Amino acid sequence: MFTGLVAATVPVLSVEEFSTGGRRLALRWPENLARPRAGDSVAVDGVCLTVRAGRGRTVGFDLSPETLARTTLGTLRPGARVHLEPSLTLNTPLGGHFLTGHVDGVGDVRALVPLGDAFVRLEIEVPRPLLPLIAVKGSLAVDGVSLTVNSKRGPRLSFVIVPHTLEVTRLGDCRVGTRVNLEVDLIARYVHAALAAGNGSAKGGRRRPGS
Repeated sequence: MFTGLVAATVPVLSVEEFSTGGRRLALRWPENLARPRAGDSVAVDGVCLTVRAGRGRTVGFDLSPETLARTTLGTLRPGARVHLEPSLTLNTPLGGHFLTGHVDGVGDVRALVPLGDAFVRLEIEVPRPLLPLIAVKGSLAVDGVSLTVNSKRGPRLSFVIVPHTLEVTRLGDCRVGTRVNLEVDLIARYVHAALAAGNGSAKGGRRRPGS
């Protein structure tokens, strides 16, 4: 589990291709964070990955073909920078919102507009199937960053990015066309699934005699 509060932004050191279609990703782990152990979970740009054994401050992750197909991690190259968040502990402040690191879809940045005083409006077009799961003033994770939805016009969402978030993440480096990983609110996902299952039962159920 994660909260969408990015702990660091770090460079990609290498990307190794596997013959099976997967890849191995090596990142430079920051000095100010305790180095994770093999088997630990870490969110990389909002995607929950399992740590492989590394060396020194280099930490590696194996990416399956499924992960590459459903997220933006398949576009990473050496020198790119990614958001890191270690998994929750009992001592972790819950300042964002609960996240699993299971990406629901990939969105496209449509605008990044300076608002003055170092604030920025970020606009993202999201896949239409995700729209019922997103509410104005609700939360959405964008590349692992917990953001509040300010407005919703069709498939386009807008967010106001505060100066601190711009300083500690790379959201300010987005350009029109940049693709970002999206994870909807955990509660919204399960409520939607329960309602869909209930509607299916109602439509497919038999009527009782006399009803």
